[in-house]
Amino acid sequence: MQGFKSHNGLQNAVLSYIASQKLCREEEKSLRDIFIALDTNKDGFLTKEEILAGYERARGKSGETQKEVDKMMMRVDLNKNGRVDYNGNKINS
Repeated sequence: MQGFKSHNGLQNAVLSYIASQKLCREEEKSLRDIFIALDTNKDGFLTKEEILAGYERARGKSGETQKEVDKMMMRVDLNKNGRVDYNGNKINS
């Protein structure tokens, strides 16, 4: 009985891992697709203006939109070059 429980636990762990990897790949594809759609000049970088334009298309213009994008850029533009780039499987700034 102990062996069965161990095997069942291992099987559940493996299935959970497989499911998480699939989700990660799906999330990665979704993120890449969004990045490509926002990168209107196709230079491989997102500027604050490109992010703002995409944000406004999705949520409409409002006074809060600019503030939200400013906050977002402060968090993701770590080297303060005014842009974010998509590099393989991660986003860099």
